[in-house]
Amino acid sequence: MSPRRSETPVTTHVAVLQGLRWGPASATDLIADIEARTRGRVRIHIGLIYKALAVLLEKRLVRRTYWPDRVAQIFQLTAKGRTLAQRDGDSLRPLFERGIHG
Repeated sequence: MSPRRSETPVTTHVAVLQGLRWGPASATDLIADIEARTRGRVRIHIGLIYKALAVLLEKRLVRRTYWPDRVAQIFQLTAKGRTLAQRDGDSLRPLFERGIHG
């Protein structure tokens, strides 16, 4: 029997949208940033983040960009994604900003 992944207090989609509010990032940067900013309360498995990003790309909440100095794909919020993330952000602020401020 394989170990069960721990559940997080938000969905991967919500976590990714909140993570991209801090600026464009690669999938691996998002995983690390989200875990650090939430002091480990939100952890995203590498396979899940790519699935979430694919859905968010399809819904046009996120766009893929390429930076000349980066090999990894970089993702950023679209205007629609930013609006949704900001709307949800107020209620999630304690979870996502505690790692920075407190």
